[in-house]
Amino acid sequence: MSVPLRAIAALAVLALAGCANYKAITNFAVETTKMTGAVRQEIQQVAKLCNDAADVRVLLSESTPTGDVEGAKALKKSCGLTGDATVAFQEVTVDTLELYAKTLLAMVDDKQFEVRSSIQGTAKKLSALKDKDGASIVNPKKVTAVASVLSLLADVLVKAEREDGIRRLVAAGPDLVANARVLRSFFVDEAQQSNYDGWLTTTARVTRGSEISVGMGKPMAVAEPIRTAELRRQIGVTSKAIDSRLAKAGKAGDVPTKIVAAIDAWIVSVPVFQQEALKSDPRALLNQLDDFRTKTLEARDAIEAGF
Repeated sequence: MSVPLRAIAALAVLALAGCANYKAITNFAVETTKMTGAVRQEIQQVAKLCNDAADVRVLLSESTPTGDVEGAKALKKSCGLTGDATVAFQEVTVDTLELYAKTLLAMVDDKQFEVRSSIQGTAKKLSALKDKDGASIVNPKKVTAVASVLSLLADVLVKAEREDGIRRLVAAGPDLVANARVLRSFFVDEAQQSNYDGWLTTTARVTRGSEISVGMGKPMAVAEPIRTAELRRQIGVTSKAIDSRLAKAGKAGDVPTKIVAAIDAWIVSVPVFQQEALKSDPRALLNQLDDFRTKTLEARDAIEAGF
């Protein structure tokens, strides 16, 4: 018995609707990974910035008769004290948002196994953020916000039910927003100096001092012109990076402002994603993603121009 043409047409429409849904989900996931990539780049290069500046300070202290070597080493240690735990947690936070996007893509492509080990590894990193007594070194509420998303991702993959898994991921809006707000507060915190700004303040302190001025002075330039030129270049890069990032007169620097704008655009897109991701015509979501894409590009440009 032949199948009526009307029934075939109806099935075709449903199939196309499904493709449209998955295309919207894919677009959201891809744009999310672009944002997390830009944020990760900034966290990693600012962490390196403090340590590189401290290495220059130690080197110049050792080369200068009046240099305070122990003081320089203490400043280098302060880079770690200021940033190590913070960096580790923020990297986990970024990884979690990125893994959410990658899990969406994996569910759409029915390749869940590809992200399972990454989720397990990130969960282990989060649980390892404890002091020698086993107490969390990160605000428990922030840890909970991140852990809840990781738990969802792990559960979705264990059950391996594609359609249901996608629906659960789409419905995870509040937990996602909480995770993103944790990341946002690292860069700009309206209530107090952000960890990011405190980190940059430490880096700025490392680049100042008599060792720096003496080590960059004319006598050193005459005695060791090549090394002095390279050290001046390094300090110049550091100073430029700090200037475009450090808050001035209570106002956040250009780079963190652009990063926060991208994160905010993502936060705004989440409820739209929840409402429209499974619709056949997710026009409002696609429009919102255009704004999010623009903000991410502006953030990436600011990050790269700030060095």
